[in-house]
Parts: sequence; structure tokens; C-alpha cells
Amino acid sequence: MKTKTQTLAVLLTGFAVISLSSTLARAQATAFTYQGVLMQSGTPYTGSAEVQPTLWDAASGGAKVADNNPAQVVVSVTNGLFVLPLDFGANFPGADRWLQLEVRTTIGQFITLSPRQPITPAPYASTASNLSGTLSAQQLSGAIPSANLSGTYSGAVTFDHAANNFVGAHIGDGGSLSNVNATTLGGLGNAAFWQTGGNAGTSPGAHFVGTTDGQPLEFKVNGQRVLRLAFDPNTYEYGSPSPSLIAGHPDNEVVAQVSGATIAGGGGSNWWGATQPQRVSGHFGTIGGGVGNEVQGDVGVIAGGERGYIGSNAYNAFIGGGAWNTILGGDATIGGGRFNSILEYAGGAFIGGGVQNTASNSYATVGGGGANVAGGVNAIVAGGYGNAAIGNYATVGGGTENIASGTYSAIPGGFLNSAANPYTFAAGRRAKANHQGAFVWADSQNADFASTANDQFSVRAGGGVRLDGNIQIGLGGGDYQHLRLGGGNSEGFLYGSFPRFGDGIHLGYNYYADAAGVNRINNSGGATSRISVGYGYIGLGTGGVNTAPTTDRLVVSTTSVTVTGTFNNNSDRNAKQAIEPINPAHILDRVVALPLSRWSYKTDPATRHIGPMAQDFHAAFKIGTDDKHIAPLDEAGVALAAIQGLHQKLEQKETEIMALKARLEKLERLVCEEIETLAR
Repeated sequence: MKTKTQTLAVLLTGFAVISLSSTLARAQATAFTYQGVLMQSGTPYTGSAEVQPTLWDAASGGAKVADNNPAQVVVSVTNGLFVLPLDFGANFPGADRWLQLEVRTTIGQFITLSPRQPITPAPYASTASNLSGTLSAQQLSGAIPSANLSGTYSGAVTFDHAANNFVGAHIGDGGSLSNVNATTLGGLGNAAFWQTGGNAGTSPGAHFVGTTDGQPLEFKVNGQRVLRLAFDPNTYEYGSPSPSLIAGHPDNEVVAQVSGATIAGGGGSNWWGATQPQRVSGHFGTIGGGVGNEVQGDVGVIAGGERGYIGSNAYNAFIGGGAWNTILGGDATIGGGRFNSILEYAGGAFIGGGVQNTASNSYATVGGGGANVAGGVNAIVAGGYGNAAIGNYATVGGGTENIASGTYSAIPGGFLNSAANPYTFAAGRRAKANHQGAFVWADSQNADFASTANDQFSVRAGGGVRLDGNIQIGLGGGDYQHLRLGGGNSEGFLYGSFPRFGDGIHLGYNYYADAAGVNRINNSGGATSRISVGYGYIGLGTGGVNTAPTTDRLVVSTTSVTVTGTFNNNSDRNAKQAIEPINPAHILDRVVALPLSRWSYKTDPATRHIGPMAQDFHAAFKIGTDDKHIAPLDEAGVALAAIQGLHQKLEQKETEIMALKARLEKLERLVCEEIETLAR
């Protein structure tokens, strides 16, 4: 069936057959059938259809005479053909009548078919309606309605058989009967009748209001049913039967052979358009109120709202309220909102609210917002608009039109961001994490900013990068890493290199050596320079135009500081004595505690310097000629020792991090195995 925005064409070429008894003296039935052809866009339709028939007194306009009993009928349509049972009661006095049909095949509004179809008489019904004149006793058999025996009977009435008695509520108009009480009616006492003023002396269990033959008990107000209590005695393989309660609109329905269902109230035929009755067809299903709600899944609950729907496979599902919310998967929840959907295979999914949100996979979550999709297993969209977490375990925190399609990918928010591969992260505006493990942070510029390699950290910051506080940058993880920095006419590089200069970290301008040890010069018209730090080594190298900086102008080793061409401390091992090892960690601790100040020499007050006082330096390290001077050699040695201490701490932290990472990976495997076990 197409939606209400589509066209449903029905070719009504069927005929009506009135099912009546062939004996005229018997009471005539009111039920008959209608056969027709259902077409969809010119093609015969096949499938199930729900039809709402009504009886009218005119071909168009006019007044509705009666609703069908029941009000809606589900029929099976094969190659366009269907048979529709109808029963409008005694509403055919001889005047013309027309049949109007409203049809739907999905949850939604009924579509009114046009034109209405005239109801033509059947032969026996026509004959019965034209009997007149004196009838013989042989023609009067069976029960004769009292309305057909009106008027005054002039003869005497004689009861001459022992079994003759008064049957019925009235004898004539009852005016001649007086002083009749309950005790004269079958010997029943007053306590055997429920009285409007209440009863006294009742015993629970022995005295009750209800039925003993399995028929439902109904309560009416103003002639309309407001409460129905029913009990289906059938025994089910998974549990014992339980009574059902149907309150609210008289058309509300608990389907036959359903146990323990509840409709607490609500319902109606028109709420902002035609509305279906509240309906429960799943065992122990519940509708708290609202209008147009339907629960098909066992133990499903719709607390209220309008036009909510829980499908037949959505066991233990819950809809809190809202409008047009749908759950097709088991153990799922929609808190409220409008047009939200949890699809069939999204067991355990959750939508908090919002509008037009969809959860389409197991344990997916949409917190709210609008037009968001959580399509991966355990995927999360917290809110925003038009966001999608498609990858398994993917997360979108909010924003607009963000897509996390990689496994374990994440987008905290922003606009038009994409995390398209596993373990990716994208944030800001139009950040594109297109490679595995990529981290992309984009500023507000209206242009794509995309990763270019796996496990890459990319930041676009048009206003610059500002770091306040202690900064620690690690470039570990392999023999070669580099950080590219803008530097005027060329660029600077902070990089690690093993083949070209050995182990260490290097800062070069207009130059770096790649992982293969190949020299890279950006501006062939400029000279080069390099500062290198390695195991007990600090070097400053320079090079000419378009030449690698291989000339070491300053070299600091574990034994000396060498300035090529100008300054060169004697650092020959043979010139030294009393050599003993040091503890780099202790040196690092003392460096951290060493006071530093900004100061000027009294002989040069205009020039400012920053550094330690010789007294503090000597007290901390017990080195140097005295406590009035600090030799550059000593400062360099302390610096190298501190670097080693820091390196040791970093290695220790790295070892701890690797251990924690191994434990986390093991925990993740256990969780995944548990999830897979639960899923099976």
C-alpha cells in the first residue's frame, strides 16, 4: 500500500451477496459479503489490507447511517481480488443505501475510496420485506419480535398448562403488578442482588460482579462501553492465561486469544485526522493511554502519545510517548519525540526523543536531536541534527551533518565532519579523517581539511597554536619522525634520523634527512643549518647554498664542548681523572629544583640574562672551580644528565603505558567475546 501522499486506485467491480435463510418465517440475518478488485497504480494488488466500511444514505455527502461490526476488517488480497464480510445491523428499512470503503495496508491514515457503491437488494430479503395480508399459523414459526405484535388483543389469554409462566421483564406495561420484591423472584434474598446503594454481608470469592461462562464483562456510560474485562482460558506453552483489561474508547481492542493485555484508556476515531482504535495483539502488552497506538509484540508497552507502534517481533519494547514512533526490534526503547524508528534488527537500541531519528543496529543509541542515524552496533549519536554513526562502536557527540562511518571512530561535534576509517577522530568544521587512526582537528574555515596518511595527527588553526604551561611533545614510535614548521622563506623540521646522523632528534632549517637518510633541501637557493641531540651528543651543523649541513660548528659530547673554528674546550679523556658514573634521575630532580632568575651584570645593566646563580648551581651539583662561576662545560654536562634522566622517566612511563594498553586490549577482547556470546 502506498502512503497517503501516493495514489491508491481501486476498481470496484465486485458484487454483494446477502446471506439470509431460505425460510421466510425465520429471523433474517444482517450480515452479507462484498467482493471487489483492489488495484495499485493500475496493477492488481496482492497482500493484506485493513478496510474500514461505513453505510451512508447518499452517493456523496449525506449522513452516515452505521459503522460496520467490527469497525475495521483485515482481508487477504490475491491478484487484486478480496472478499469483505459486512454487518451494519438492521439499517435497511427499504431506503437506498451506499457502501463507503476506507483502506490502508500500513500504519497510518485510511484512504477513502471513491465512488461509494450502491447496496442492491437480494431476492429473499426483498420477498420478506413485502409480506402483507393475513398469514396462516403454519407461516408463523420460531420467535416473533415483540415489535411485530403491537396493538390491542381483544380476546382472553388462558394459561392451561403447568409449564405456562410469565417470561420477560414486563407483563403488559407492568401497571397491574405491585408489592413484588426479590424474595418472590425464585426465592432470592436482597443480598443476592447488587444494589445501587451498596450491599452488606458479602463474602469475597462467594459474592462477585461478573460472569461464570467465560464471556467478557463490560461497563457502559451513556450507552457507550468504557471498560471491558476479558479472560481467554487457553493455556499457552510459555505461561498460564491472564485476564485482559480494555478501557477508554469503545473501539479499543485486545485481539482474541491474547492473554494479560491492558489498555488503560484513551483512543478515538479522529484526532487530527482519522485515527485507528487502540489495539493490543501481543500477550501482556500494555497501552497506558493516548490515541491511535498499537502493540503487537509480547510484553510491549506504549505509555501514551499518539500513533505509536510496536511490531510483532519487538518483545519487551517500550515507547514512552510522542507521536508516530515505531519499534520493530526487541528490548528497545523510545522515550518520546516524533517519527522516531528503531528497526527490526536493532535489539536493545535506544532513542531518547527528538524528531525523525533512527536506530538500525543492536544496542545503538540516539539521545535526541533530529534526523540522526545510529546504524552501527553499539553506535551512539548524542544529539544534533542530520548526524550518522554508521560504524560499529562509532560516536557522534552532536553538531550537524557529521558522519562517523569507521569502526571505533569518533566525532565530538561541529559541522560536516567525517571519520571514515577505524579509530579515527574528526572535529571542528569540515574535518575529514579519511585514513585509519587519523586525528583531524579543523578550525572554522569553510573548506575541507583532510588527513593524508594513516595514524596522522592533523590540526588546522588559522589563528595560530597557543600552548600555555608545561609542554611535552613526544615524537617516539620509530626510528624516524618529523615535525614540519613554517620559517619565513623556507621551513624548519624537527625530526628523528638514524641512517644519516645516527640516533637522535634534529632541528633543521631548509633541510632534513628522511627515513632513508636522503638529504632534503626545500629552497635550493639558500644555505642550511642543523641542531642535533643524541646519546650524549649535541651538535650544531651548517651547510652552504644547496648543501647539507654536514659541517659541525658546535659539538657537545659527554666529554667536551667543541666549537669549530672559534671555541674548543679541551675534553680529552687523558686529561681527566676520578671518573665515576652519575644517576641521571637524581640530576634531573636537582635541575627541576634549581632556582632560575632574570638578571643583568652590573657591568652591563642594559643586557638581560636568565640563568642560575653560581652559588645555587654549586650547592646543587658540587661541581666547578668555585661557587662564583659556572663553566659552560658543567652546564652542558648537567643538561645531558638531565636529558638522560628525563629519557629514563619517559621510558618508564612508556613501559607502563604499554602494559596498560595490553591490559586494555585484553579487556576489549573479553568484552567483544561476551557481546558475541550474548548476541548468539
